Amino acid sequence: MPNNNDLLKEIRQNFDYYMAQWREIREEARTDMKFISGDPWEPRERRVRQAAGRPCLSLDELSQYVNSTVNDVRVSKRAIKIVPKGAGATDDLARFRADIIRQIEYRSSAQAAYATAFQNAVERSYGYFKVTARRTAPDSFDQELVIRAIPNPDTVLLDPDAKEADFSDGRAAFIIDTLPVKRFESRWPEAEIKTFTGEIAELAPAWVKDNRIQVAEYWRVEMKARTLLLLDNQDGPLKIFLDELPGAKLKGEAVTLPDGLQFRVLNQAKTETPTVIQYITNGIEILETNPWKGRWIPIVPVMGKEMYVDAGAGSKRIIMSLVRLARDPYMLYCYYRTCQAELVGMTPKVPFVGAAGQFEGYEEAWQNVNKAPLGYLEYKPVVDGAAGALLPPPNRPQYDPPIQSLEMGAESARRAIQAAMGTAALPTSAQRQNQKSGVAIERIQQIQEHGSFHYTDNFDRALAHCGRILNDLLKYYYDTPRDEAIRKPDDSYEVIRINEAYTDKTGKQCCYMTDQGEFDVTITTGPSYQSQREEAAEFADTLARMPEVFARIGDLIVRLRNLGPIGDEIAERLTPPDIAAQKAGQQPIPAELQATLQGLQTQLDAAKQALAQAEFEKKAKILELESREGIAALQETTKLAVAEMKVDLEKAQTMVQGELAAIRQQLELFAKTSALEGTAMQNAAMPTGA
Repeated sequence: MPNNNDLLKEIRQNFDYYMAQWREIREEARTDMKFISGDPWEPRERRVRQAAGRPCLSLDELSQYVNSTVNDVRVSKRAIKIVPKGAGATDDLARFRADIIRQIEYRSSAQAAYATAFQNAVERSYGYFKVTARRTAPDSFDQELVIRAIPNPDTVLLDPDAKEADFSDGRAAFIIDTLPVKRFESRWPEAEIKTFTGEIAELAPAWVKDNRIQVAEYWRVEMKARTLLLLDNQDGPLKIFLDELPGAKLKGEAVTLPDGLQFRVLNQAKTETPTVIQYITNGIEILETNPWKGRWIPIVPVMGKEMYVDAGAGSKRIIMSLVRLARDPYMLYCYYRTCQAELVGMTPKVPFVGAAGQFEGYEEAWQNVNKAPLGYLEYKPVVDGAAGALLPPPNRPQYDPPIQSLEMGAESARRAIQAAMGTAALPTSAQRQNQKSGVAIERIQQIQEHGSFHYTDNFDRALAHCGRILNDLLKYYYDTPRDEAIRKPDDSYEVIRINEAYTDKTGKQCCYMTDQGEFDVTITTGPSYQSQREEAAEFADTLARMPEVFARIGDLIVRLRNLGPIGDEIAERLTPPDIAAQKAGQQPIPAELQATLQGLQTQLDAAKQALAQAEFEKKAKILELESREGIAALQETTKLAVAEMKVDLEKAQTMVQGELAAIRQQLELFAKTSALEGTAMQNAAMPTGA
């Protein structure tokens, strides 16, 4: 095994340094989670109260605001959008890359990973998810990208010296796990060190604890100095790194290859390119070394509100959660509610108080005084033995706990919680009844959304970084010609061929290359897909009132209603013939032929209508005639008229059939010509000698 002492020393030093730099942030996060879980009391105060039998209430007042912020992101799903930047990038390739990233998200259940990271950021100020790769099947060499959740964010340590908000400039990172010794030995049977005691434990005390071994993914970015050249090539300027030309020598403004071929250098620059490597280590030895193909460490952080505060020893990074400044008012709120419960518990439960002996002889009546309506109640007069005076009758103790004052204090604490979290309580049902419109309610909801929008904005920044990572990795993990599934923005599914030219079912020439072009990444935000369907269905209902429009989009209107299999069948029957032909891969009928067919159909419909009108007039005239002679004459006349109409109709039908036959011949000739043109295009696209 190679000597990795320097690397292991670096790993242990970085681990200790990262832990020290993140310690205060993590301690505050642990306190945040304590409050989120409903425990705002100091441990000592809770023990004292419980020992004295006093109440110690913890009412949930924080999670409703946290859930509102988190669920807003769950409902308004984000989409990673790819836009062309240059170097052969096109809109079609950008859409293809966005569709394949959308399929990666769908296959990985990425929305759950995103929501987990965002919820951690809101609750404790930081959360993470990661991008990894796997084989598509055990018996396949093809690989695919996967997005994984990191449920416990305390297992991640990022470079504390990174300056970018998404930590994309970080040079190292840890993902930590702890394993029992036996499981560790089973997972890495070839590990050199089997016993973690004595000097080994002293060497890495932070890595060996209570018969458990800490194992970490140590991600490291190594920068490589390179020379970038712009060469004068016969096909145009060529951008290439000098180390990509084995044996080439750069002298002055020329590059000479080993075979003597020389290129003029138009421009050159010194630059650095990152190389990312993953090491699996227990702090004592390197267990695995896995080069990563991307430019960034594939750990995506979602951070809360970031601030730099000078507490007297220089500026220090602080990451705030949504609940951080609401902890004190929440503690006060729980204290007010506890005092209310305690005072209510102090209210006397005995309805009457009297001197000893005053209830003698009337015990049953006094026991049932709160159960039965009595006309009168007697008591036995008792004389004070010392003073000789008659004692007053039994009386009801009066005690009214100051609940109203405590309620005002609790409400003030609730308002302080809302102010600290940048939110506002939604109106009650009684308040809604007094509203004449929904404008006030919408304004309250906007205040709530804007008050915590900086968390949502940080989440969007994290997704953009995830999009850059995925976009950068596509050319490495989807690098072979193969059939690949993609997912469209409307959630429809399609299988296409990548990294190889082909003709789709509509006859279109397609070529989706993963190594072509340069692209930028943006994030689009909108309502959930279900909300989009509802809005589209409402708008489509408006269009459906116009018959000429419904004839073209009737199938789409039905599909928007989600009517199930019957709805799908209705939509198929309503699909316009030309659209159905295109979906089936057939050539569309030329517009001029469609117009001719429409005209012939109109003539045929007119002839049929004229015949039906003649039959109707015949029956009407027969009913109007009263004499047999008139009826006979009318019948004879009608027979002649009908015979003439039939002759005319037969002539019209013969003419229409002849023209239809000519149209069919033209369509057959058009189809043959299209097929020959398609064959010629395929032959032209094939390489010579294929």
